[in-house]
Amino acid sequence: MKNKTIIIGILLILVLLNLSGCTNEVSDAGGLISEKVNPPDFRILSQSGREGYEGADKVGYVDVTVKNDGGSGTKTVYVKVTQGSNQWTKSKSLSLVHDKSTTLTFRFAEIQFWTLDSWRFNSWVE
Repeated sequence: MKNKTIIIGILLILVLLNLSGCTNEVSDAGGLISEKVNPPDFRILSQSGREGYEGADKVGYVDVTVKNDGGSGTKTVYVKVTQGSNQWTKSKSLSLVHDKSTTLTFRFAEIQFWTLDSWRFNSWVE
């Protein structure tokens, strides 16, 4: 009887130790990363504006390269284009794992090209 009690006690301790390791973690190429301990940390590596043609229409593009220095997760990248008193904002949601980067292209057909007002842009991540 005493041996059974000891064996049951040891098994119970092993089960509790095994269950205590269960947490809400996300796996990526670098191993296990807890989202609460290591939240996503996106930063803009580069941004550039360019113009192109789509048929007879001229269109403005903004290319934004984003890198995640934190844990795996999702953030939203925003680009605001200003021309004279007009402004337009576009956004894209993006999921990245730790230490990965990607380039997003934002298309602005609203930009007027037959004007003296040049266009400029600003990008950020939230």
